[in-house]
Amino acid sequence: MRILPLLLLSIFSIVSVQCDESSEFRWDEDYGPVIGIDFGSRNARVGLTVDGKHVELMKDGLGRTEVPTRACFVGNGGLRFGYDCVERDKTIYDIRRFLNESIIPPNTPLQVPLQDSDPKHGKLLVSAFLTHLQSLAEAFFEQNITSTVITIPAYLSDSDVNRDTLREIHTQASPYASPKPLVLPNQSPLKILRVLAAPTASLFPYGLYDASYYGDIHILAINVGASLEISAILLEDNVSERLSTIHTEDIGGDAFDRRLAEHLELEFGKASHGGMHEWMWHRKWNLTLEQKTMLKEMAERTKLALFSHAAPSEEEGVRVSFTELGDESSTVVTREIFHELNKDLYWRIVDRTMEALRKAAVQVGKPGVLDVSRIVLTGRSSYLSPIRELLWTAFPNATILSGANSDATVVVGTALHAGRAFSAYVGPLIGCCDDITPMDLMLSYDDEERLLVLIPRNSIIPTTRTRRVNVTTEAREMKIYTGYSRTAGVHGSIILGSIPIPPAPDSEEVEVKVEVSSEAEIFITLTGSETKFNYTYPRPRELWSDEAITQFIDEAEEYDRREGEEPW
Repeated sequence: MRILPLLLLSIFSIVSVQCDESSEFRWDEDYGPVIGIDFGSRNARVGLTVDGKHVELMKDGLGRTEVPTRACFVGNGGLRFGYDCVERDKTIYDIRRFLNESIIPPNTPLQVPLQDSDPKHGKLLVSAFLTHLQSLAEAFFEQNITSTVITIPAYLSDSDVNRDTLREIHTQASPYASPKPLVLPNQSPLKILRVLAAPTASLFPYGLYDASYYGDIHILAINVGASLEISAILLEDNVSERLSTIHTEDIGGDAFDRRLAEHLELEFGKASHGGMHEWMWHRKWNLTLEQKTMLKEMAERTKLALFSHAAPSEEEGVRVSFTELGDESSTVVTREIFHELNKDLYWRIVDRTMEALRKAAVQVGKPGVLDVSRIVLTGRSSYLSPIRELLWTAFPNATILSGANSDATVVVGTALHAGRAFSAYVGPLIGCCDDITPMDLMLSYDDEERLLVLIPRNSIIPTTRTRRVNVTTEAREMKIYTGYSRTAGVHGSIILGSIPIPPAPDSEEVEVKVEVSSEAEIFITLTGSETKFNYTYPRPRELWSDEAITQFIDEAEEYDRREGEEPW
């Protein structure tokens, strides 16, 4: 039995690198540019096929490609969306779930009542959010956008939210759901041309529809996003048929975050109450709903820092400060702690995968479990190494397809499908994205916790940037950080190293030059300094032995058995 490689994420991600430039790309005159929207439960993303050569992802001024699917009410009945919603007590989270006839999902933090508790108002929020994405896309791509292809989870497309329903929601709600602050003067209504299931869209970036397969192949599309969705797909003569779909809210990024948030809650209670025993903490201390929401956000940031491209070692971990909760204490979370909290959930992913294959086998009239030749992994939490390791163990003959930026796979596939279906392009359309930096590169100086962004995440590389920084005569060095967001501060980011500041007679500006090569190398120089900061991001390495994997599976099964006998 071989040692299974642990594929760590590097800072640079490539969704696909093949582009066909032999045929001219031209949008159909009846539709114009057609954007692809990946409508996720936590975030939405927008992409556009550009010239038939690659997919460009929409970004904001800070380089973020995702738009949080949340809405908030402002004065005079107006609406704001995404990162503009900063007041938790006025924010509705996960608005995509209103497609499924829910007024307020039971697990949505800080429930905000809608107008008159009328079911249609939830759908109005969905329509207004799509209009908001249209406005952002027109501003970013500098084109008039009137049409879109939208991707939603397979379980939604199979239930009460089908293609016609989503179109109907948007068409009927649009006149109401466009508050004045959101409407552009010359904005046209957004037409939903097609509604795709996410598993279908995820096959496009890997060219599976363009390959010439003889016979049929079976593909597993596994999305480990906020929740878990697994689809078994039959691809025959470049036509796909979804044989089965398994969806569960109890496994996925939200579940991982909840486990970590509960751990942080316990650690916070111990630190703020003099290290009391666990049972006393749970019985005598209650956090407010807002504090629990903060803990969930802290848990998500911690998870991203633990498993980012420049993640700390197993022993170091990430220090989490409880300052936001009004306490100066802190705790350290390591990958070992995170995996220990979630190991039973990892194994349940494999269990649900087998369940999907058994259902698919029944569908095609074959006994047992369906054989699989390809596994397409998508979703923010799909990069967790134990998940990949367990899938490699369970399906040794299958090829696992997963880009470093697995979050973008579905939106790239959606945009590619839009480019194929609504253009005059006749050549093969294989997904292509630029190399990007999905994490911020930042610095701090003067021993401050404030971070200055040098290279915003999702910047196309290679690149060279220059920034001028005001420093005082007491400043001795600049510290270089990387992380998910500068708002997380130095405690929520990963330090890469430091560079000395050259002596200066008075307070003055120092020019900082940053170069990022296509080989994952960073070079930083300061004006007047002979020292150059150099950092190369780590390459994939083997960390898990056969014995470790066997022990991991055994412990997960035992944990699952005990939890079934004595539920928490």
